[in-house]
Amino acid sequence: MMKFEENFEKVAKELEKLNQGWIIRGVSSNHKTWTPKNKMWLWSVPRKTAELLKFLVVTTKAKTILELGTSAGYSTIWLAWGAKINNGKVYTIELFKPKIKLAKKFFKKAKLENYIIQIHGDIHQELDKWRKQVDFVFIDADKYDYLTYTKKILPYLKKGGLIVADNAVSHAHLMQDFLTFVKTNKNLESHLLEMDNGILLATKK
Repeated sequence: MMKFEENFEKVAKELEKLNQGWIIRGVSSNHKTWTPKNKMWLWSVPRKTAELLKFLVVTTKAKTILELGTSAGYSTIWLAWGAKINNGKVYTIELFKPKIKLAKKFFKKAKLENYIIQIHGDIHQELDKWRKQVDFVFIDADKYDYLTYTKKILPYLKKGGLIVADNAVSHAHLMQDFLTFVKTNKNLESHLLEMDNGILLATKK
């Protein structure tokens, strides 16, 4: 029987390969930056970023993890591996049905479905309903809305809890309000990692 780590690596590589060529045409969106010519890709995080996510979950001993933007579940399985070690759960929100279906398949293949709760819906609406305290938040959805997402979830982030935001360098021009808010908020300690697409880390004091 294949060990968990060996199986995980196999699934991760399959998702990495899929990320290079997966595309859906005919997608309607108000954000043309993300759907040029009505096309949608997976936009999964790079491998090093994914590995960092798992490391951060494990080292912070996070048990309640919230992911905003599932896509095909690449970052989710890395978060879930950390959750498995911590005996925790990953709650991941995605609106686009084809991606939800795809992610569910890979969660099962990675043998991590018991550590992941998929939420199908609009992130804004789901955060308006959110009432659970969280240890860790990973944001990788519409860049324009990072600030709104953060303000909605911040009251539920535990003291010492961590927010990780992707694309903080590559798409900084789309989230200047968010970057300024995090940097100047007296209740947050933040640091920008200039690796891959840029990763902003912010912990609640």
